[in-house]
Amino acid sequence: MNNWKIHFCWLTILGILLLISIITFWLGGKGNEIVSYISFASALISIILALVAIFYSMIQHTSSQQNIGEMRTLVSEASRIITEKATSIERQTLLVSGAAQLLIQRIGPTLPRNESTFYLDVSGCSHIGLLGLYALAKSEEYKKSLVLLELLKRFIPETNMQFVIHNYIMGLFIGFGCFLTSGSITLDLVNVTANKLPPGFKDYIVRHIETRIEALPSEMKGLLQNSRREIDAYFQVV
Repeated sequence: MNNWKIHFCWLTILGILLLISIITFWLGGKGNEIVSYISFASALISIILALVAIFYSMIQHTSSQQNIGEMRTLVSEASRIITEKATSIERQTLLVSGAAQLLIQRIGPTLPRNESTFYLDVSGCSHIGLLGLYALAKSEEYKKSLVLLELLKRFIPETNMQFVIHNYIMGLFIGFGCFLTSGSITLDLVNVTANKLPPGFKDYIVRHIETRIEALPSEMKGLLQNSRREIDAYFQVV
């Protein structure tokens, strides 16, 4: 506050002196000279400000060019990284696809299966595995391909669990298909189609499901029943 008072006093004194000088020159007949001085000073200040503006524009232009150059470098680097990542992902996808095809395709001749001596015991199979075999039987019954992931979305809300169970059941199908004649089950990375299963396969699986439902506690019993109904509804859709 004290500094402000000092500055105000100095400015007041300078203003009074400047006013006295202007009045003196004006009364002395030198008013035109004052106007000339002021005009010259204004012109000089305008030239100086113009030079400052030009210099500032040049600096800004140089800075802008540098920023544009840096942005181009960053964009080029980002494009290079994205291209490398995309190539890496594509290679990994091809490797996974190739590995899956090796698992699905049979290598070498298959032995003929004697249906009268084909035995299957699913008493130790998990609930999920049993439901997967039931869906396989429904695929043969309705002559309809099974998109397993779409079916799992009906009664499994978690995406991670959908993929885990999908891989588990696909492995079960691949293993089960090894004991059947060639072409009994058609598999790819998405679709599953049962073309020819052992006689009485569906009835056998249904009996096991019903026996297991009766032996389960009430909360698990409802879960297994609902899952079976969802499988039926999936295949009944045209």
